[in-house]
Amino acid sequence: MFTPKQVIRIDLSKCRDWTDVKKIMKHYGIKKYTYTFGCSDGVLKHGLSGDTKSQIGDRIYRQAGHLEGWSGRLNSPSGSDMRIIADDYRFKYSKTLDRKDVWIQVYDFTNANDPDTEIEMHEEHLIQESIKANQGRAPMGNKDFKTKKRSFKAKNTLSIQNLFEGFENESLT
Repeated sequence: MFTPKQVIRIDLSKCRDWTDVKKIMKHYGIKKYTYTFGCSDGVLKHGLSGDTKSQIGDRIYRQAGHLEGWSGRLNSPSGSDMRIIADDYRFKYSKTLDRKDVWIQVYDFTNANDPDTEIEMHEEHLIQESIKANQGRAPMGNKDFKTKKRSFKAKNTLSIQNLFEGFENESLT
């Protein structure tokens, strides 16, 4: 099974700038990791980063930089999927997704025996747990084909369970 070396939580309301995320990751030496972006309304996205060629924390600090609420918001296309998540959030909750309401949970697999495999398995685990907890719905930021397939399967399983609920103790004679 996969066990992260450490788990840290970055509260974006306590950061002065989105580049602080990179500094926090560097402080902890986290190079290979899975992560969860969340807020008071729930999980926004699960992801992974195992690219040791880029800067430490590059993946999540760029996504964080696209959120509302920074004095200088990131304008590059890298990490801009967070803007799509913010648009979906606004549509669903009728309010702006502001960085002051967002946190990032980081699971460190830097020194794992097989970090690339473990972060892939752990991301899968995080998404599956979210799907189970939300009646077959994946987090709004997890929209890839594999995740849609998992969500569809979970919804079908729930429907079948609900259809046959109460029959498990009845005998057919």
